[in-house]
Amino acid sequence: MSQSARLYLRFAAASAAVIAAVGGALLWSIHHQEDAQAQRNVAVHARFIAKAILREELTAANLRAPVTGAELVRLDRLFRTRVLIDGGLRAKLYRPDGLVTYSDLHSLIRSHADDMEEIHTVLGGKVVRDVSRINHEGGTGANVKALEVYVPLALPGQAKPTAVLEIYQSYAPVAQEIRSFAVLLLLALLGMWVALFPLIQRMVVSLERHRAARRTAELALEETSEQLRQSQKMDAIGRLAGGVAHDFNNLLLAINGYSEFLSDTLTDERQKRFATEIRAAGERAAALTQQLLAFSRRQVLQPRVIDINNSVREIESILKRVIGAEVRVVLDLEPSLRLVEADPSQIGQVLLNLAVNARDAMDGRGTIKVVTRNDAAHVVLEVVDTGVGMDEETRGRIFEPFFTTKDIGQGTGLGLSTVYGIVAQSGGTISVRSEPGLGAAFSVRLPVCEKPAEPVAAIEPPVQLGGERILIVDDEKVVRELLAQMLRQQGYNVTVAASAREARALDASWDVLVTDVVMPETDGVRLSRELDARYVLFISGYDQEALVTSDASFLQKPFSRDDLARSVRSLLDGHRIAA
Repeated sequence: MSQSARLYLRFAAASAAVIAAVGGALLWSIHHQEDAQAQRNVAVHARFIAKAILREELTAANLRAPVTGAELVRLDRLFRTRVLIDGGLRAKLYRPDGLVTYSDLHSLIRSHADDMEEIHTVLGGKVVRDVSRINHEGGTGANVKALEVYVPLALPGQAKPTAVLEIYQSYAPVAQEIRSFAVLLLLALLGMWVALFPLIQRMVVSLERHRAARRTAELALEETSEQLRQSQKMDAIGRLAGGVAHDFNNLLLAINGYSEFLSDTLTDERQKRFATEIRAAGERAAALTQQLLAFSRRQVLQPRVIDINNSVREIESILKRVIGAEVRVVLDLEPSLRLVEADPSQIGQVLLNLAVNARDAMDGRGTIKVVTRNDAAHVVLEVVDTGVGMDEETRGRIFEPFFTTKDIGQGTGLGLSTVYGIVAQSGGTISVRSEPGLGAAFSVRLPVCEKPAEPVAAIEPPVQLGGERILIVDDEKVVRELLAQMLRQQGYNVTVAASAREARALDASWDVLVTDVVMPETDGVRLSRELDARYVLFISGYDQEALVTSDASFLQKPFSRDDLARSVRSLLDGHRIAA
């Protein structure tokens, strides 16, 4: 039963109970008042008759023996013309012993009083009123309810009553009046109930709407609170991951850079191979830190206006090779898809990571469907699989770094966290729908961009040698010494400083200042304003957006010797560097 139906039933039951209670109370009160009023009326009438009429018309013989013959005819005429004016009234005369000497119903003459106690009370000078059941015919058959009044009679010249006059009236007229009023009262109460019902109905509808709105608001609040908790948790993990990645990037810059030097200088092939393996391992580690930075939204992106459909088509062949022949890839691309502003290589990374995750969820066999569509002010990229699905607990942790449901050694747990970071840094959101055994659907929503698509960037200028003066400032000794070695190989005049204080103490002018952004005493941005340098190249293990303005030249650690040389040369040749 619905809530509305229950409310209507409650209203009907409650209102019926109220109507019954109120109606019953009113009827009892009216019945009581009508009864009392009728008795008073009969009593007044009986007293008037006894005092003003009968004392003059009755004889002592009428009160001693039952009336018969001509005397009975006379008394009938007397009572019917002067006493029993209302057709509902009846009369009896009683002797002190209770014998009826006269009654307008002749069959009751010579009968006896049912209650001698009342007769004795009246002979004592009191008027008695009563409601009882009597038999008009004097028998023991069916009887009727009647209003009775007993009045004492004293003939002229007598001080004490010598007879009793009973005037009684059938209760039927009073009962009929009460029934008529009860019907009117019931109709009035029912009319009031009918009039109130639409109002109650509107109140119930309003209450239902209020409850539905409140429930919707509670669900929205609960969802928002859960999103806030999830966002706070992911932000905290992201800050931790970003800090770890920054420190590792400094170390990896040294590892990769010096291994590159070793590869160039070693002549022993075995040792040279060792150096190459170190460099390869360092690059793989750098890729992992890039994933951590992606999750923490601290990697460097190169966004431009793109059509996601093009990104999907460009990576389709790679996608099929990566996920294997046993998995069928289905594309469902919106032909009139709107444009977004994002890094195309990172969008490809998002799609690749989601597809690999889907392949693993299907144990290498099934169907992956890639869908694009327009959704109001967003473009949606969706990857749907037919895999094993996820329970609620897994869905709540799926984007955490290093969280994985795979066996040990089967994954890093960074694939989906990287996707989360790239999407968030691109201004979008990602959600997942999944149930155990029903597969999963990952939906990436990116804001629509109204600007036209941008052409592919021009080819970078080649590296050239130079002899300009360069100052390197970095609080990590291994980093600044490595950078100095890299640039000296290119023919530059390089000076190093371990802190901003040392750099200021040099009191010289520079062609290029290469400075770390995050340092203990002061940050590189502030230092660049204090020193006399034609150009500034910022370097950091964090991303550019979190540290310096978008128009500054920036290079993210770890980078190669050629990356550094090309960036410095581009600055000197008048090109801004944004890695």
